[in-house]
Amino acid sequence: MAGTIDRLAIARGSRRLARSVARGVAGAATIVTAIATVAIAAPLDAPPCYLPFEFGRKVTVFLGNGEGSHSDVWNWNAIDFSPLPIGTPIHAMASGKVVFVKEDTIGPTGRIEDNNEIAIALADGSVHVYLHLLHDGASVAVGDEVLAGDPIGFSGDTGKSGGAHLHVDRREGSRKGKSVPLRFVEAPRADGVLQRGDVVVSRNRLRVGPLGELLEVADDYEFCAKLAARGALATELARLADPATAKKEQAAMRAAKGRTDLVELYDDERRQLLERWRADAAAALAQVERAIAEFTAEDALPLARAALQDYAGSEVEPKLRDHAATLRGRVTAPAAAAAIERTVTQRAAFLKALGTALAAERSAKRAARDGKAPDWKGVAKAYRAALEKGKGLCDLAPLEARAAAAGR
Repeated sequence: MAGTIDRLAIARGSRRLARSVARGVAGAATIVTAIATVAIAAPLDAPPCYLPFEFGRKVTVFLGNGEGSHSDVWNWNAIDFSPLPIGTPIHAMASGKVVFVKEDTIGPTGRIEDNNEIAIALADGSVHVYLHLLHDGASVAVGDEVLAGDPIGFSGDTGKSGGAHLHVDRREGSRKGKSVPLRFVEAPRADGVLQRGDVVVSRNRLRVGPLGELLEVADDYEFCAKLAARGALATELARLADPATAKKEQAAMRAAKGRTDLVELYDDERRQLLERWRADAAAALAQVERAIAEFTAEDALPLARAALQDYAGSEVEPKLRDHAATLRGRVTAPAAAAAIERTVTQRAAFLKALGTALAAERSAKRAARDGKAPDWKGVAKAYRAALEKGKGLCDLAPLEARAAAAGR
């Protein structure tokens, strides 16, 4: 789901329009923490950032930490993405302030000083650098404030480059500082470090205010779908479906001066998430009705009760409730009825625990974005509690991986 800025600034093929749109970010003082321009020591570690590409783009890591040209202290944590067609849109990996732009080199020259570059200072004092960009390919200017996910330029093959690729790194204190750890949300390992040969898919989208919260819920919905546990988000989805909620959050987005695109993005993402939820709910209702027609009440009732848990607050809830009530009346064997009730009770406890863990992780991510200390230990504890409640209900491997990541 490409964002509105992408459609305005990239799909139309106008780099100058992209620049003018991105410069509009400077007015978003209410949603971007002021970033000091003085060089200060950066912490050796930081919350993971996002891949520097539009949402959904699949890329390959050509060079990772300490490999090849990344073997010195200035590039040790750098990542090279290749193959990468010249002109690939590049997006900010994290929110910050543009402190350096060079875009006058036309092609490869073999000289480091000729690298076309964008440098963005982060709130923690470190600096993200993006190298070898296209000639005249920057969409931002020095002084612009950008959000993670904003388009900032286009990839190229300039300066000291052996072929079209993008080199990114996180530097300590300034764009010329020592390389410090650079970790990614999309990395296949819990430590967030990318390695040579990794094929990863960008999840980089604008995540600010109510829009950021909405996108986190959308990501969690995909995760819950893997566990067949959408009910963990039933309360959150019902809240988003309420027109009053939409009106309140749209007003909050409009208050972000200088970013009129955020309201449109919020509306688009909310519509797509609710359409997915409603389609899944309709499919679940159809599955229950097929089970009623083809199987015994003992077989159909667990499906109906699970669907009722997953889609509480949706348009199909009344029908699911009616079906569940009818099926309960048809289950006459006490042992069967008791077994179904035990499973339903356990599943309800699991969904509640999973919902609590997901909310805790969203809160930790929000704290990290706001420059506060996230409670990752609390998140890991909440996921372990959900794992305990979910034993025997479904394949918990995705949840185990998520708990491990939070614990590290």
